[in-house]
Amino acid sequence: MHRDALSGHFLRNDNDYWEESAEGPRWVRWAAYPWFDAAGGIGCIIISADDFTAVQISEQQLVESGRRYRELVEALPVALYTTDAEGVITLFNPNCPLAAHSQYWNDRRRGGIGPEA
Repeated sequence: MHRDALSGHFLRNDNDYWEESAEGPRWVRWAAYPWFDAAGGIGCIIISADDFTAVQISEQQLVESGRRYRELVEALPVALYTTDAEGVITLFNPNCPLAAHSQYWNDRRRGGIGPEA
């Protein structure tokens, strides 16, 4: 990377992942750019890096939490559904008797019947 930047190349990686045995996985954004002097030659290189491991781990945990929630809702042996403030069905599981008719129910709650309403 250093040699490439010193040769005039602009380098970057917005999602560089690697495993460290003691520290665990790491995600880093980095960039390496040549810095040109007044004569147009390469005077040095500028390197920046941002460790965003905590953000990546949080996003993975959120995805996993959502997956577990969906599995729980779908596995419930009873009917479950939620509606918004207007009564529009926003979530239901397979055991909900409204599941087969949710589009019809939502259309009626919105003041019409059918997809054109």
